[in-house]
Amino acid sequence: MTVTRTFRFSGLALLAGILLANLGGEEGFAELVKVVGVLAIVVAAPVFGVSALRHLLRGLLWRVGSRLFVSYLLIGVLPLLLVAGLVSAALYILAGQSGARRAETRLLARLDALEAKASEFAGRERARRPEAATGSGSFDGWALLPASGAAEGDGPLGTLLSKITVPEQGLRAFVQDAEKSYLLAARQTKAGTLFLYRNADATLEDELSTEAGLNVRFGLGKTEAKAEAKASQVEGTKGSLTITSPGRTTRVSTLNADERRARAVKKPGPADHGLVVWFLPLDLPALDATTGTPTKDEGAALLVRTSMTAEFQRLFGEAKLSSSGEGLAPSQSRSSRGSASPRGSSTSSPSSSPRSSSSGSPAPPGASRTASPRSRKGISASARSSAGTTSSPAS
Repeated sequence: MTVTRTFRFSGLALLAGILLANLGGEEGFAELVKVVGVLAIVVAAPVFGVSALRHLLRGLLWRVGSRLFVSYLLIGVLPLLLVAGLVSAALYILAGQSGARRAETRLLARLDALEAKASEFAGRERARRPEAATGSGSFDGWALLPASGAAEGDGPLGTLLSKITVPEQGLRAFVQDAEKSYLLAARQTKAGTLFLYRNADATLEDELSTEAGLNVRFGLGKTEAKAEAKASQVEGTKGSLTITSPGRTTRVSTLNADERRARAVKKPGPADHGLVVWFLPLDLPALDATTGTPTKDEGAALLVRTSMTAEFQRLFGEAKLSSSGEGLAPSQSRSSRGSASPRGSSTSSPSSSPRSSSSGSPAPPGASRTASPRSRKGISASARSSAGTTSSPAS
């Protein structure tokens, strides 16, 4: 392979510069030699690099087959990788959103049940202890604050909720008291303001995880304003998520990590091996149980962990597309097979009578075998009557 003059001279200059820089010293003439060597390196290195790259590419692509291979690689393979990356990112987002929305639906169903339970007391004029409920409508505490009289309550919060303002249409909120968090539903009744709440603890997280088929954790996000402008980035660690955007930083951390660590036996979740981690802010105000004021720059969120396979099985199930009816239910496949009849076959109506066969059209052979005795009597009687009518003029 031939080399150009530029390649040779720049290479020699670079080699000379390296030698002079190494042989030079710190004083007198040796310092001048070192300076000349450094200048030679600075000037010759870029020229030699560009020339060497041109020779390298020319050596690699001197055959037509090599050029075609590189062209196919850039035109055919690289776009496929880019498309695969975009599709994977889209499926990741879809799986995360699907799982988070499903977990949110289960959580809102519990708040709906609490509101329905509170609405049962809307027409009552006397204070009365709410009956305990099970299932999604279960609650861990209640408080009834009448307009006049002593407040009543039972549960972890007691009657500390008197500072929370409840509008006429009711209230749903995420309430915090020290290190504990609660889901709260409140309603104004004739007997006073009724509060029903449920611990947002690891037990409720396990219930939501079992129902939704993924790992669900309650989180609390806090946004802090930052003076310096940084590039947007997301950093995740075990039990927390940090989102940095220009001018602010949001940290989302799980609430019940200490409770889970204190468990003697770790309860496995449905999606412990899932690779999709997502978070969804809840449209619930975060209130302080003692003061009733919103927590500054904080909001409740759901942290979920799932997998793409589990989410697509949830979306599409075990559906199969086939023309043989393999994907149908057994009852549907039997009905579809029974409704099909062979070509040329006909069904007889049960309302057809023997009189229609005596109107002039010949009866098929063997029809008399299938006729009942009553039908035979009817046929003979009609024959005798017709014979009498035809012989009457002759008589």
